[in-house]
Formats: sequence, structure tokens, C-alpha cells
Amino acid sequence: MDKPYIRTMKKDLEILTQGLSEKQKEELLHKYKFAPILKPDERKTAKTFPKIIRPAKPPTPIKKTQEKKEERTIEIPKVKSETLTKQIIKVPPKKINWPRLAIYAGSAFIIAVGLYFTWQALFIVEEPIPIVKPPIKTTPELPKPFIEVEDSKIITLSDKNKETLLRELNLAYKEFEIEAQREIFKQIIIELPNDAGFSNASDFFEIMEIAIPESLKENIEETFTLLFYKQEEGARIAIIIKLKDINSAIKELSLWESTMENDLEPLFLAEKGEASSKSFKDNTYKDVKIRYLNFPNPDLTLDYAVYQSKNYLLITASKDSMYSLIDKI
Repeated sequence: MDKPYIRTMKKDLEILTQGLSEKQKEELLHKYKFAPILKPDERKTAKTFPKIIRPAKPPTPIKKTQEKKEERTIEIPKVKSETLTKQIIKVPPKKINWPRLAIYAGSAFIIAVGLYFTWQALFIVEEPIPIVKPPIKTTPELPKPFIEVEDSKIITLSDKNKETLLRELNLAYKEFEIEAQREIFKQIIIELPNDAGFSNASDFFEIMEIAIPESLKENIEETFTLLFYKQEEGARIAIIIKLKDINSAIKELSLWESTMENDLEPLFLAEKGEASSKSFKDNTYKDVKIRYLNFPNPDLTLDYAVYQSKNYLLITASKDSMYSLIDKI
């Protein structure tokens, strides 16, 4: 069993009396030496000890050390302001050597340009610029006439209109009547608008609004020849059309005779009047059978014939032009 431990106030008194004089220490110890011991219950009501005020320590004197700093004095020579002003004015400005500067600048420019083109040649590969060739406008071949002609004329249309074509045909017709000699043929070539080429048989009949029986239209080839013929009384129109089948064409033409005069009305550029008879009559020239219809003017007729050896359908506006056409073939 552990020995009992008794705590004294010796150390506490030493702490409290620290810094006091010997006399003050004795008075303090004597005062509290015979203090009664209080029981635990009495401690609560006992008066507290007076607060011991510890005397403050006198402040420690701070030794001030004065450091003498050595002062350096620099003697600045006195200069008269007039002398200084004269010296500043006398300093000459620095001259720029312009010729040398120009040489340096030119040399730098030449070197820079040389380096640039060297870099372009070594490191930059330029893609070849594709050459876009403009589309070649192909001129269509002129339609060849089925007979030998003395002259030809191209009529260029601005639109596919009957009035436009009739106006151009009449101008060419009157010009031909004045300038052409007798008994010659001139080919009329019709150029369609919008670079559509030259007119064929179907184009011509469509623009002129000439009604042809469907059975006969299917028997007609696209190639044809439009002609002006100059005779003593004036100019007359003539057409040569290529046929596919001769025998069926003859039957179809015979059936067409009842309306042929009215259907082919646009081909008569000259005044024809009414036919003297309502039915076609027969004629023969150089073994070629001709069917014709007379008008009051004796030099104006509607003639058609089938030239069997060539598969040609011939249509003319006079007997003389039909005979001359057969002679040419």
C-alpha cells in the first residue's frame, strides 16, 4: 500500500515571495504561519486570502548606442553656367550616312526577295490551274438540196411562229422576184431559234400550220428541200419531200385531194383565187404522172407528183415549176 502524500505550501510561498525583500518575506510568513486549518465544509464559507500584489519589476534600462556614421563629402567642382551652355551648344549633331543606309536597305530587300522565291521553289508546289475550254459551238451541216440549185438563202427565225416565217418568206420571195433571172431555182434554208438547227419537213409543216393526214405524215422522211422558182410571170414555190413507201403514199395523196387546196393555202405566196374545178386532173411529163388543180390565173396551179425512182413527193405552185423540177431531177 502506497505511503500517504502530504502536500505543503512551501513551493507556493517561494513563488509568492519571489522578488520580495527578506523583511517582507518574514512578515508574510509570520502572518500565515499560524492560520487555522479549516474543514472541507468550512472552506466554502471562509474568507479568501487577500490578494497578494506582486511588486512590478523596475524596467530594465535600455542602453542607447549611438553609432556615428561617417559622412562622405564629395566636392563638386563649380562650373559656370555660361561655360556649360557653350559646351552643349558646341556638340555637333550626328550625321546620317544616307548612301550607306540606302545600300544596306537595298541589300536587305534583295536578300529577302531571293529567300522568298527560293522558299517558294523548294517548299511550295503549285497545283496546275485547270484550263477550262469553252464549249465548241458546232455549226450544223447545211441540208443538201435534192436537186442542183443556182443559189441558196438562210432564213433565221426568232421564234416558231407562223406569222414570223411567212413574213421572212415573203421578204425573200419579193427579193428573189426582183433580182433572180428566169428559170432558176433557189434553195430556202430555215434556221430554227435557240440554236435548234435547221428545219426539217415536220418542223416546216408544224410552223406553217399545214394539215397533213396522219397516215401520210408517218410515211414522210424528215429531209426535204424548199425552193423558189423564177418564171416569166414571177416567183413560185416548190417542195421536194422524201417518201418511205411509194404505193401507200399514192393512195394517201388521193384521199387527201378533197382538202389539199385549203391545207396547202400558206404555200401560195401570190394571190391564187378560187380553183376553177373542185377535182384534180391528170397530166404526164417525161413519164411522171402529175395531178393538178387550176386557178383563174393560168400561170398559177397546184401540182403534185410522185417521182417513183427517187421516192420523191413533188409539190409546186405552177405547171412550169413542176416541169423544171422534173427536168432537174
